[in-house]
Amino acid sequence: MRFKIFYCIYFIVCLFYANLMVFGLLSVRHFLAVVMLVICISEGAKVDKFLKWYFVFLLFCLISALSTGFVGHFLSKLLGTYLVAIVLYMATKIMILKYHAQKWVLNVVLVVACINSIFAIAQFYNLPFASSIRNLLGIQLEEGMNEYYESFEDFRGRYVGGLLGVVYSGYFLSAACVLSLCASNDKTKILSFVIFLLNFYALYLVQQRSGFFVGLMCIAFYVIITMNRSRREKYFYITLLLLAFLSMEFLGNQVFSFEEMRYSTIGLEDNYRRGFSKKGWEFFLANPLGGIYAFRAAGNIDPHNLFVNALLYGGLFGGVLILVYIVYQLVLVSKIMIDTYRSKKYSSLLLAFSLAYLCYTINSLFHNMSLLYGDVMYFLLWGGIVSLLEVENRKSNQSMCNMQDSTIRK
Repeated sequence: MRFKIFYCIYFIVCLFYANLMVFGLLSVRHFLAVVMLVICISEGAKVDKFLKWYFVFLLFCLISALSTGFVGHFLSKLLGTYLVAIVLYMATKIMILKYHAQKWVLNVVLVVACINSIFAIAQFYNLPFASSIRNLLGIQLEEGMNEYYESFEDFRGRYVGGLLGVVYSGYFLSAACVLSLCASNDKTKILSFVIFLLNFYALYLVQQRSGFFVGLMCIAFYVIITMNRSRREKYFYITLLLLAFLSMEFLGNQVFSFEEMRYSTIGLEDNYRRGFSKKGWEFFLANPLGGIYAFRAAGNIDPHNLFVNALLYGGLFGGVLILVYIVYQLVLVSKIMIDTYRSKKYSSLLLAFSLAYLCYTINSLFHNMSLLYGDVMYFLLWGGIVSLLEVENRKSNQSMCNMQDSTIRK
């Protein structure tokens, strides 16, 4: 129980209190990461295939930083970001493989999502209790965001960031919508309805376009794949989706208007994004070993492109290596989806984790947050996938052995 509670605290700190300082340059997140690392080692954590690949990628990132004279920046990122995410990955595997606490992992993500959704909805409608929630939780918004929210009374056509920030809320809520679909059983169906509708409505109001449309796509995948399990599930998910769209209509006809929201403004930002990617590509051609920190120091904005970012972080060799592993991840996720659809081989929970990871990965094609950035949710979700896959394959193999033994006895 102590490990489960500490895991939940660690995850919440990673998301909400990353910059809360304890002493000098030491943040509470750094302190807890070291403590959790020691605990994970004592619990028998091991370096698996994923971490081996990732360590090689980080080695190329170090070479890239050395070649451009930004070793200090890389070491700061290594200790402040990568270590934190790697420890969460280890802890997630222990939660599932050792303590069978996959529901704890799911529930802590959904609790955070609901808190963020309530705050985002309050921000959009300029409700006064939004600041009260933030003050109560002691969470600081990004620099300049308080003034941003005080400048407008109407946020149609403008970003709403919630507690996690503008872009990150789109990532997080798109994944949370999918995860909330597998949180129901006969006793919690009403609660599952509420959680899904809350997160879906907040996702829409956040107006992070790739997050919203990718979330819709993965929700549709989940419904299509699971609909063939039973008639009851089919009716449940169809009703849930209908309610999701009707809720947006009833909560405000003007709100549910693509012409007034950011979803109708596409061209200008996409032109900017192409410009960012072009500058990143040109920098890489001049610096084949990469150099993301030198690129930023020259006054450039990160490329908003997973492929160019990979080359800037790890250079030619490190960038190709991490991209190959991401392709492997997508192939595995696709296999889980196909096997679940065809033969119900895997659980709804593993399917939901896989689709949530797909949400994050597709979003990284249009933004800078990605696996190579060291974001904690990538590591939590991937830790969940590999652990659940191991557990369910083990059960499947055990069932096959039992069937064979039964046949031999007969």
